[in-house]
Amino acid sequence: MKLSEAFETFYNEKEKALKVYNCKQLENYKLTWNNRKSSFGLAYFSKPEIQLSRPLTLTHSTEHVTDTIRHEIAHVIAFFIYGDRGHGKYWKEVLLKLGNKEANRTGKAEVLLDRKWTLVYLDERNQLIKISMHSRKLKNLSSRYIKNNKKTLGRLYLVLTKDFKLYEANKLNISNINLYQD
Repeated sequence: MKLSEAFETFYNEKEKALKVYNCKQLENYKLTWNNRKSSFGLAYFSKPEIQLSRPLTLTHSTEHVTDTIRHEIAHVIAFFIYGDRGHGKYWKEVLLKLGNKEANRTGKAEVLLDRKWTLVYLDERNQLIKISMHSRKLKNLSSRYIKNNKKTLGRLYLVLTKDFKLYEANKLNISNINLYQD
């Protein structure tokens, strides 16, 4: 989506929200940009500002950007009207009323565009379980384990994210995936 379209969408969605909710604080909110790639949007309560990621806005669909804008506006309304921070009951209620089809958090997998590596746990059945995504190779995985789960010691690996996505879609067998540990 073009940045100018996102600005227009923000102000249109803000006006729609003000017709549904009497939230005076929202009237002063403006849209600004950041260069983050790990989160799509941020709503501030200490200053009247909603930030969107410039690179993610430019690479995502109009529908996704619009949903993200509503998501952040819902945070502002839920906070100032209900005192709800985060993704609680009132935030979900507000988000649905603002027009999102479902009240969910923005999917990290869609947001993390530059994460070349996926950290996985190789379980006892020889299946890969996704733990997290990373832009760089992690070191010393053979001596690491997941907190409070020592059975993962020596069973954490990095795989290329593109390969892991194929594995998840049953298009690549585990025997054809390179597992990196150190």
